[in-house]
Amino acid sequence: YTDAADASGSTILRHLERNSDTTVTMSSRGHGRSAAIVGSTTNQLLRASHRPVIVIGPNATKSSGELSGRYVVPLDGSPRGDEVLPVVAAVAGQLGGAPWLIEVITSGAEFDSATELVPSSFVSRRASELSRTLGYPVDFEVLHGGNAATSIVDFARSEGASLIFMTTHGRTGLARLTAGSIAADVIRRATAPVVLMRPARLTA
Repeated sequence: YTDAADASGSTILRHLERNSDTTVTMSSRGHGRSAAIVGSTTNQLLRASHRPVIVIGPNATKSSGELSGRYVVPLDGSPRGDEVLPVVAAVAGQLGGAPWLIEVITSGAEFDSATELVPSSFVSRRASELSRTLGYPVDFEVLHGGNAATSIVDFARSEGASLIFMTTHGRTGLARLTAGSIAADVIRRATAPVVLMRPARLTA
């Protein structure tokens, strides 16, 4: 389903139950609070299902969205954030995409020279694990910035990312709204579609 602003979420959910290999693609509105940015139907799907939903934001370009392109995958060090990795592995394994895992350290975080190595070690381990699963190298990067969404969007744009993979919850309180404020901000500003999924550990 594309640009399904008027579609019934319950109708889509019934279709998903009957067709396990279906991928939902929806457009976002691009303004207002997080729920408005992502869209009420998308939020309904994310509340009721753990299936990935591809959300095309208002700034997504026509050249983005290539399934065999480069994927930017923000991780936050939480088990919930890690739940997107099997989805990334499945898509990349079938279509030959190139994942790039990133960890964002915001300027408000306090790290000394010793503890700052922890995030780098975390994302490095996840890249190594995903590389073993896929059978080819997986890049990773640790970004420093004042705003997580800005860092993600800027990095994805600079690397020509075709897709961004994110969960709808993280250690920074993304569960305040179903889509999460950071994920919604990324959708609104990114030039690539965002693949969203609700972690199984996150209750409705």
